[in-house]
Amino acid sequence: MVRGRGVLVGRRSPYPEEFRNDAVALYRAAGGQRTYSSVAADVGVSGETLRSWVRQTDEQAGRVCGGDGGGPGRGAGAAAGGERPVTQGREGVGARTGDPAAGGPVFRQGDEGMTRRWDFISANRAVFGVKRICQALRVSRSGYYRWVAGAAVREARQAGDDALVAQIREIHADHEGTYGVRRVHAELRGFEPTVNRERVERLMRREGLEGRHLRRRKRTTVPDRLAPPAPDRVRRDFTATGLDEKWCGDITYGQVSGTWLYLACVLDACSRRVLGWSMATV
Repeated sequence: MVRGRGVLVGRRSPYPEEFRNDAVALYRAAGGQRTYSSVAADVGVSGETLRSWVRQTDEQAGRVCGGDGGGPGRGAGAAAGGERPVTQGREGVGARTGDPAAGGPVFRQGDEGMTRRWDFISANRAVFGVKRICQALRVSRSGYYRWVAGAAVREARQAGDDALVAQIREIHADHEGTYGVRRVHAELRGFEPTVNRERVERLMRREGLEGRHLRRRKRTTVPDRLAPPAPDRVRRDFTATGLDEKWCGDITYGQVSGTWLYLACVLDACSRRVLGWSMATV
């Protein structure tokens, strides 16, 4: 409060009115079992600040608040503190209960992401109130208000990600889809030296962009180290001037219907004619 010319002038609070009402309602809901400090810690303010909000609410309702642990009864002041008693059925709300009626908007149990929970609270706060939804979802109201306060930061971050994705797509397309995370990151460093590689990897994974990988060679022939080597009778000279002068063996393999087949054959060194062959899986 600021005193000027004998008149007390109230300083404008940085907290929204709905947030103050919810904080007061949370303290009163404890029924005197919690102190100002413990309730204030849940909403992210000081205990003295919460005490002043409760006192202001009581003065507006024509009552005087008691001590630290003695919260007033729930009546007209409880409704002024942010609670919304439901006495008539509304669209999507059950009569006298405030619960979602059949066919109304509900929060599914499988929606576990906190962002979806905050979005759900924002979409239904006008109908059910922030306090009631946070109690049903078992989340803190201070966390929700921090999420609301960070909306501008999230929008700026999303705009930056969208601009970076456009650059990544351009680099990926210019190199015919062959560049992966490391090469795309190296290209981006020329334009934005502060760009993070983990950020590039996250955005490329989100957009389904990946580089072209060379196929790993499969080793299908493993020599036996204990077997004696075959004698080299032609001394690595595979030339021949006539038929049946030198015969050589050769082996090849291929994958057919998911199975590796091995082909062994005997060739004439002069004519390269196949004299005999055999095929097996081992």
